[in-house]
Amino acid sequence: MINKKFSFDKSGLNQNPIFCGKYDMPYVESSDEIPEDVITFEKAMKTKNEEDYRKWIVFYCDDSEFERLWNAPNRYLEKLKKFEGVVTPDFSMYGDMPYPVKMMNVYRSRWLGVWLNENNIKTIVNVRWCDEESFDYVFDGIEEQSNIFIGTLGCRRNNRDRQLLETGFEKVCTIVKPKFILSYGSLTPNMKSVCIKNSIPYKEYMPQISKVFGGVK
Repeated sequence: MINKKFSFDKSGLNQNPIFCGKYDMPYVESSDEIPEDVITFEKAMKTKNEEDYRKWIVFYCDDSEFERLWNAPNRYLEKLKKFEGVVTPDFSMYGDMPYPVKMMNVYRSRWLGVWLNENNIKTIVNVRWCDEESFDYVFDGIEEQSNIFIGTLGCRRNNRDRQLLETGFEKVCTIVKPKFILSYGSLTPNMKSVCIKNSIPYKEYMPQISKVFGGVK
């Protein structure tokens, strides 16, 4: 639900974002395009390969690799524009983080999504959850029936993590009702069943490490 417009100034950016939900998450417009391939942010910043520029940038890597984008977004704008599109940053969320920190990491991801929108860069929203408590805000700022990206790498090391991944996935399918789900890492059989049940198409992108070892755990 869209609540209101408000002025939030960070280095003169995002002058009139739209805020949504109980916690006023910035509203991001998500592209209808389906990326052919993706490249992580740290590799994208180093590459000069024209083939790489046809990929979408994702942030499924250590936060230390892309905190610099939050700190000085305009410094990287021209480089980002070389690529086909950008998925909003995947700032880390862990269950033992303080509640405001977890919420702020979602907020930062959405805020940078608005900044990408404003600079006419094709954008797809990344959705990340970490516990059932996070369901209260992680789906805000996302348009219903839009394309979304998720990351499953490292999210099923044990039964509890796997159950949380699948529970959150069911929630996002119910609340956001995605038009198309894009996943960095493979979906579990249960997640694929949810897609089939809800008639939601999906596409998996295999990280290089999983291509070598035959799957993502």
